[in-house]
Amino acid sequence: SKDPTSFATKCAHLYQPSAGADAGLATPVYFGSTYTLRDADHGARLHAKKEAPYADEDGYVYSRWGTPTNEAAARQIAALEGVEYGADGGTLLFNSGMSGITSALMAVLKAGDHAVFPYCVYGGTHEFLKEFALFWNIEVDFVDPSDVTNYEAALRDNTKVVYCETPANPTCRLTDLEAVGRVVDARYGTRADKPGATDGRPWVMVDGTFATPYHQRSLDAAGVDVAIQSATKYLGGHSDLLAGSVTSRSAAFLHEVAKVQKLITAPLNPMDSFLLARGARTLDVRMQRHGENALRVAQMLEDHPMVSQVFYPGLPSHPDHELAKRSFRSGRDSPADADHM
Repeated sequence: SKDPTSFATKCAHLYQPSAGADAGLATPVYFGSTYTLRDADHGARLHAKKEAPYADEDGYVYSRWGTPTNEAAARQIAALEGVEYGADGGTLLFNSGMSGITSALMAVLKAGDHAVFPYCVYGGTHEFLKEFALFWNIEVDFVDPSDVTNYEAALRDNTKVVYCETPANPTCRLTDLEAVGRVVDARYGTRADKPGATDGRPWVMVDGTFATPYHQRSLDAAGVDVAIQSATKYLGGHSDLLAGSVTSRSAAFLHEVAKVQKLITAPLNPMDSFLLARGARTLDVRMQRHGENALRVAQMLEDHPMVSQVFYPGLPSHPDHELAKRSFRSGRDSPADADHM
């Protein structure tokens, strides 16, 4: 376009850096609330698109629908969860873990639906169910997640969500995700047989915040549809942000969640997206050290005469120790990782 000539127009004009400015090793923080439309057709295409985790070649329209910095961080978390670039699905980032949890639930639950949750679910999730979901005429059952038959017995024809939290906060009890996936598949069929967000199969969601994708990739368990993280904790890693992530391989599910994010909650803001991506780069080494230190502390406490019980899956005394050894991948698959619980 023609350069402005008047002083006032020069003040208001949008100036861009030279080509190649996106080659920096750190993703820029894009604070813009709105984006340039090339022409009316470009704007029409953007507004006609279905909500999705990421932009396409047409770019962005409004920061309430996502930003480049948010998308870059989301792609990074998706990769950690095992959803690679170019695959179906992806990650949506929110301004807190609870924002992600409630958005995922609101995307698929409506009046008359039923959901199954562990009785040891995170307090904020429990509060949302008691203070909101029940008043929306959503039925909720709480079960002991240590025995998969409890999940199986709670399933109904109108069950739309089967929710797991593993490790649980604060007892660190684990849930056998493969077993949960099997009982849901046995009753309703597999997700591959039932594509789309409106089919009769419940969405199996897992809050894996305590383990992070370093130890546990929930989506690797057959039958699990959604992986949720409070990125405020280990993923961010520095106590300087609030963030949450919702990851799935289902484009249909993510479309529904993106609608909730656009209209009710909000995407993670650009600055915190930048901080999250920066924190995630050191997740591997931080989780190794966390595991080494935690095991030493747990062993010390277990031997202390004033401590009656220690809840830590890395200890042989924990009731889910064998499950932890089977399900925690500790960042990679080499035998050396067995020491990093």
